[in-house]
Amino acid sequence: MKPALLAASLVPLAALSAPACSSAVRSQPGVVARSRLGSVTADELDRYIATRGPVEADASHRRQRLEELLALRAAEQEGSGLLAQPEVAAALQRRLDEVLLAEARRRFEAEAEAAADAVTPAAVDAAYAAAPDPAAVERIRLRHIFKRVSRNADPDERNRAEQAMEQIVRELDAGADFGALARTRSDSQTASFDGLMAPVARGDLDATLERILWTLAPGERTGVVRTSAGLQVFRLEGRETKPVLGIEDAKKGIRSRLAREARAAFVEKRLSEMAQARGVVVRLERLDDPNAPDDTVAAEWPGEVPVTVGELFRSWSALPFPARRTSDLRQVLEETMSRRLLLDAARRERLDERPEVAATLGEARRAFLAGAAQERRAEALTAAVGDEELRRLHEAERQRFERPEARRLRGILVRVPDPRQANAAFDPLDGVARELRAGVRDLAATARAMSHDPSRRDGGDLGWAEAQPLAVWAGPRVPAAVMAAPSGELLGPLLVESYDSHRLVYVPAAYLLVRVEDVRAAGPAPFAEVRPELLRLYRARHSADIGRRMRADLLASIEAVLVDRP
Repeated sequence: MKPALLAASLVPLAALSAPACSSAVRSQPGVVARSRLGSVTADELDRYIATRGPVEADASHRRQRLEELLALRAAEQEGSGLLAQPEVAAALQRRLDEVLLAEARRRFEAEAEAAADAVTPAAVDAAYAAAPDPAAVERIRLRHIFKRVSRNADPDERNRAEQAMEQIVRELDAGADFGALARTRSDSQTASFDGLMAPVARGDLDATLERILWTLAPGERTGVVRTSAGLQVFRLEGRETKPVLGIEDAKKGIRSRLAREARAAFVEKRLSEMAQARGVVVRLERLDDPNAPDDTVAAEWPGEVPVTVGELFRSWSALPFPARRTSDLRQVLEETMSRRLLLDAARRERLDERPEVAATLGEARRAFLAGAAQERRAEALTAAVGDEELRRLHEAERQRFERPEARRLRGILVRVPDPRQANAAFDPLDGVARELRAGVRDLAATARAMSHDPSRRDGGDLGWAEAQPLAVWAGPRVPAAVMAAPSGELLGPLLVESYDSHRLVYVPAAYLLVRVEDVRAAGPAPFAEVRPELLRLYRARHSADIGRRMRADLLASIEAVLVDRP
């Protein structure tokens, strides 16, 4: 429960069976309240009011804020008593570590930015002089329809692909719209863009294709072109000349690149120095073994708890679905080590003793203790709320707890190292898919052996996936196939695409061989699953009453006494 709950309902003190005003309090100049925790002065109250937003001058507002301040102090003291519980003490230490780490990271990033800002005009000039001659580059814009034919395809399968492409050509000859056919019949990722490819320059395509495509006139199309990946029909949309940047614009781009490189080099060098100084030993090769036990040490830290493969895998598993798919254990280890190194350096430099940092840590500690006490009291005040009342809330808020359709997936992810060679990566995985469908291979065992995704430690278990997170990770085509598949069906290889925001195109990133393990229909989440969330919602709906009762108890617990006009 956040301290703000105490301010959720601001009522006169008398309504809280308030302590009586005291002449002893009034006789002390500047004192507006006293309690077992000490006195509150007008200056202290003014400073508190200033932290709560726009100042209101009326007496009732000041009294309300005074009650709030006293209750927070009472909650803070009560929270201090909870530190005898190991889990509360550990949670407080984590919170303080996060605050200290944020300050250490802010200072570290400022140093990295300084390294980036140190790029000199002379360095920019030298990089510009060494750059290739910025002559104008002619490019062509193509639209195509693609039918994939795997090297593993048997004669019948190849014949079906030939017939399908011949039918497409006949429809084009009869006046069918090229883009519409590409959208519905092409096997390329460009189908989402009606077959439109990113502009290509000479040398971007296979030499055999270039001899055909660069001779086309705008609007002209080829017949069926046979390549190692399959069958294609191209149409030339037009030609364009890439504009040449002016010298100043070119140098701006170069400076931006050099600054990024300088910043990255500083971060890598500084973290490496910090690791060496602490004697840290990282064993990356152990992350590549999907059968490594959880207690396998990935990073040894003298005098500290080592980082294990199991710890990294649990951290990775806790990430949201798209983040899991776009990261690996090495990246998780890098983040873990940078956090630990920065926190270690902050402690060794006694960063927490610097006045501004100590003040921030003190405020974080007080807020945590008050919040812990308020959470305990809120739990006690709502302990009597029964399932019947929560079920009524569940029904009334049915839309809030609706879940979209989802699929439980198990699969093999093979990353594409070079997007230009994506087709070459298809055939080996297609061969594996055929063996899996024939029962020659086991999917879980094969995932452990060849998947590039950390889920291989779980036999390729990708977890539950919904259409929107799937699209964020894999592009527009994968969700359509996966969400239409019934339980038990093996799909793929499906092309996973990452969006290049600079070129505004989807780029091949990986191939996915995936089986739908289970299907969860759209509908409300089960009551038992969302009960904790329902209880939080109940508390939010009744925050005024809970806050009023909680504040009355807290003020009574410290025997608070207020003056008539604080």
